[in-house]
Amino acid sequence: MGENDRQQQRLLENSRLFKGFSPEVIDAVSPLLTLCYFDADNLICRPQAGLSFIDTIIHEGEVEISVSSSDGKIMVLGTLTDGDVFGEVGLLDKQSRTANVTAKTDVSLYRLSSANFEKVSKLFGVNEWVALTSYICFLFRRVTNNLEDTVFLD
Repeated sequence: MGENDRQQQRLLENSRLFKGFSPEVIDAVSPLLTLCYFDADNLICRPQAGLSFIDTIIHEGEVEISVSSSDGKIMVLGTLTDGDVFGEVGLLDKQSRTANVTAKTDVSLYRLSSANFEKVSKLFGVNEWVALTSYICFLFRRVTNNLEDTVFLD
């Protein structure tokens, strides 16, 4: 196993989404990841129907998650960095992405296509489904907390 393979496995094992997955599933996911690079200030993705849905794990760098209104207003939802994941909602429900993702710094990230996710998901056991459910609950709580903070601002 090369250094890049070990690096990918460590990234998966430590990411909030894949934490709790069995070593066998991590070993199956790792070689399916594709390394991509984006320069600072480049748009990585936006809400759009008809995409080949991809889950993305940030290897190095920082991205900004935002949504925009039809009249051009932009609301920043948050910032993600090393080990964080985006694109997981579209991957899981096969719908369009929910937000814009823009590189705040130069970014390297790993992508997992929906076709590869479907292949790997056939290996999922109880641990993986519990980890996914836990991650979805984490996302829901984070959105709820952010909404509460926004609503109760002066």
